[in-house]
Amino acid sequence: MLIKHFSTILFLTVSVVAVFSQPKEPPDSGKDTLQAYSFYQEAGRLAKIRQHDSSRFYMNLAANEYKAAGEWDRFFDAVYQVSYLYSQEYNYEVSLSYLDSIWNNFSAYFNTDYKSAINYYGSYALVNMNLFNYIESLNYFEKLEDIMVQNPHVTPANHLFTYYYHGVIYYRLGQYDEALKLMLRCLDFGTKNKNTSYEGSAFNLLGIIYRRLGEYDRALNFYEKTLALDSPHKPEVQLTPVYNNLGRVHYYLGNYQTALNYFNIGLSALEDYSSDYYTVESRLVNSKAILLIEQGSYTEATKILNNVLEREKSKFGGLGKNSVETLQQLGTLKFKSENYTDAGHYYHQTLSMMEESLGENNSLLSDIYVRLGQNYLALKQFNDAMDAFQHAISVLVVGFDHTGYLENPTEGQLVLDKLELIRSLQAKAGGLMDYYHETGEEKLLIAAFETNTLALDYFDLVRQNLYYGKSKQALSGLMKSLFEQSIVISMDANEKMGESDPVYLQSIFRAMEGSKSYLLSFALQESEFEGYSRIPDTLKSEEKMLFMKISFYEKKLNQLEVKADTDSTEIIGLRDNLFTSRSEYEDFMRYIKSVFPDYLYMKSGEGATDVASVQQMLKNDELLIEYFAGEEQLYAIAISQGSIEIYELGNYKEIKSQIQKFINISPDEKAYQYQESAFNMYRKILYPIVENFPDKGSLIIIPDGMLGYLPYDALVTIKTKNPAFSNLHYEIFDHSITQHYLASLYFRDNTTSDTSVSGTLIGYAPDFEGKKTVLLATRNASDSTLTGNLLELPFARMEVEAVSAILMGEAIIGSQASESHFKRYSGNFQIIHVASHSIIDDSNPLFSKLIFAPEEPGNGSEDGLLHAFELYDMHFNCDLVTLSACNTGVGKFYNGEGIISLARGFIYAGASSVLMSLWEVGDESTSQIMGAFYSELEKGVSKNKAIRNAKLAYLENADGITSNPYYWAGFTYLGNQEKEPANEWIYFLPLLLIGLVIALRKKKRR
Repeated sequence: MLIKHFSTILFLTVSVVAVFSQPKEPPDSGKDTLQAYSFYQEAGRLAKIRQHDSSRFYMNLAANEYKAAGEWDRFFDAVYQVSYLYSQEYNYEVSLSYLDSIWNNFSAYFNTDYKSAINYYGSYALVNMNLFNYIESLNYFEKLEDIMVQNPHVTPANHLFTYYYHGVIYYRLGQYDEALKLMLRCLDFGTKNKNTSYEGSAFNLLGIIYRRLGEYDRALNFYEKTLALDSPHKPEVQLTPVYNNLGRVHYYLGNYQTALNYFNIGLSALEDYSSDYYTVESRLVNSKAILLIEQGSYTEATKILNNVLEREKSKFGGLGKNSVETLQQLGTLKFKSENYTDAGHYYHQTLSMMEESLGENNSLLSDIYVRLGQNYLALKQFNDAMDAFQHAISVLVVGFDHTGYLENPTEGQLVLDKLELIRSLQAKAGGLMDYYHETGEEKLLIAAFETNTLALDYFDLVRQNLYYGKSKQALSGLMKSLFEQSIVISMDANEKMGESDPVYLQSIFRAMEGSKSYLLSFALQESEFEGYSRIPDTLKSEEKMLFMKISFYEKKLNQLEVKADTDSTEIIGLRDNLFTSRSEYEDFMRYIKSVFPDYLYMKSGEGATDVASVQQMLKNDELLIEYFAGEEQLYAIAISQGSIEIYELGNYKEIKSQIQKFINISPDEKAYQYQESAFNMYRKILYPIVENFPDKGSLIIIPDGMLGYLPYDALVTIKTKNPAFSNLHYEIFDHSITQHYLASLYFRDNTTSDTSVSGTLIGYAPDFEGKKTVLLATRNASDSTLTGNLLELPFARMEVEAVSAILMGEAIIGSQASESHFKRYSGNFQIIHVASHSIIDDSNPLFSKLIFAPEEPGNGSEDGLLHAFELYDMHFNCDLVTLSACNTGVGKFYNGEGIISLARGFIYAGASSVLMSLWEVGDESTSQIMGAFYSELEKGVSKNKAIRNAKLAYLENADGITSNPYYWAGFTYLGNQEKEPANEWIYFLPLLLIGLVIALRKKKRR
């Protein structure tokens, strides 16, 4: 939240080491300056033991002696040190008055002596930063940058100071891209000049920025680097800010005990230094309070927060700027404990102090306005709530009038922080819905729909921009709640305004598709981050430069428009430049769309199918069911040629818990237990939708969340007395089922006239040299030595040789089945068959990988691990990919993310369909089902119906044990809308069946 942004790095500025040119040797210009040197040294000694009053006394004596002797550099330095000592006690106004005094008397001197100018500008910028005069501070840091460009002999310390604190200012202004650039420059410069102090500070702020962006893993990495760099040569008390940051990021990651440990370590280190490190201690206490509030320990949280306020009052004679976050946390505590009156009191105090520091039109105020609005809603003071939400929006949109709560910003208005605007619009839409439910006024419902739709539009803008800097972790939670709210509002509006209103139905479909489309765009971003993308680097660079131009003009306009005395001609010029840059960007994206449509679709969702088009493209025996797993409820939209229906299916958390139990199918399952679980699951998620859909029709299922793990074929539709696996009535008896990740992708035509596809099939069966031990999975994606621990797959060779011989394809066996061979040749074939191991990375799904044979020495740089993200840089024109590998289907489940797997990468890379298994399937059942599957294809049956028919044929011959869904239900088909088979390889399938059955009946799978 922005209030955290406001106070996150206060501690950074009160313990900074002065960078001015302190005299290191006694001057030789006479007795007076020797005396001055003595005064200066004594002042320094007293400053180290934090006796600031005495230190200032001696430093003033030194300044007077240097001035009398005409030692101007040393005189200025002594004045800076006095100013700095006042800032150490938070007396920034007096600190600034010292700087103003020397500027008034010596500005001409500074204009001719760059060393003195650097020291003055640096001091002035730093004090203004502590006074929250960010624009003024930024102007002086930009002057410092200009001086350093013009004077190549500026010291490394001055460079580091400027880069670091210039970056701090950009961070506080929310300009994270600029802050990151400056921190990386600071880090690079500090490393080259062996300045560990600034290296550690840069690592720390990089962690803070990434934490702010929600990239918690990166933040944690930088904090740990800071601690490793600083701990050998700094006392523990100086490490307390890092302990606080480590605790905060562990809190965000849900590691509460680890977070609490870090907070307590920091507070323990401060026990003897609390008066000298007051700000850091306050931060640690506030951090600990946030954790306690989250855990419901309101009494303890109240106690420690009130202690902070009492110490603030006793130290400063009243509440100071450092109390802002404490007051906000007290407000949050009271809000959560339903003491809304006191919560409002604390929020108003917070708002008043922030407005005093930042002004009334600063974007950092939006979060506290939102909190205030939510508190008014709890009190049912709806007009006050709407006014607060409008204020939250107005401080984020330049020139937006907040007076009418039915009004929203319009296209073209300058937005200071799009992500915060999305949150504010979302809060307003939710408030309007509460108001509507209270009054029943139709205009409130319409306004809620329009406001939430605008929030979705801005979300698309954020998501479309690959370089916006927001990560999956930062956006996923917001995305899910925003799309769920859109569904809820649209369902209410659809019911109020008339059933099946196309506007509201499309809004529901947009939300369901949008939540999954976002995840695909993130997969593309992450694959590009790893260096894999089909779009050329030159075009990616051009896109980035165009966006940076837009960001630059937006930033400059923001800085100028908040000033009352700005030249209007300059503003008009910047607006013209901004309009031109946006037009250039739009032209560029149109070009990308024409040349790389898949890239644009994956990155932005542009070209997504609308609900009316889906209805037109469905066949008369097809029903498309798309699910949305919200934070609270499970929803579904069901589309057929004749109707579009919306369903609210129940509490998703409860359904999720049942799915987690259900999917743990084992060979030892009891039939009566399985029937109970599978029937209950069917009644919850499928029966309400398909009860009136004809048998033998086709279901196209777009799952979400944990529903991606379900074997829908194996749900039980009718309860049986005295159940046995052989007499259960499974869903497969009623419908054929196809799955996909997105309805829009299901209807996209992946087929091309690519003449480079010359072969029918290529199969890979690598050998492994390790002992026959249990497969050891790893999270280390670069561990190329992993293959030494893999179990041999001796029958994989037989399988691939049989398939390849009959289809006149190619069998790549043993050491030849390498990753480099796969990348070079597999794109030339209509069918790709991989019989190998796979490893699913639970932490980073795009690091899931297929295992190939180790490369021959000197034969390329591939490591034998084909990661999912690498598939985004490949191109296939194949009709089918069969992943005959262990655990190919299952990826890491994130709350609201659904299943991520290698199959998604193959589909993006151009494969029309993928056949895989959700778990390890038994030997005998594999041979029978695979054989029957290819037999059905030979007859011209579509692939989705072929796999269904194969499973049915298997069940006809299975006994009471082998009819357990464990043996047959794990095979999942993902594919695009079926076309009539026209490939020549189909005619070879009767011969293929013989080889397949022989090989697969013997195959031992792991």
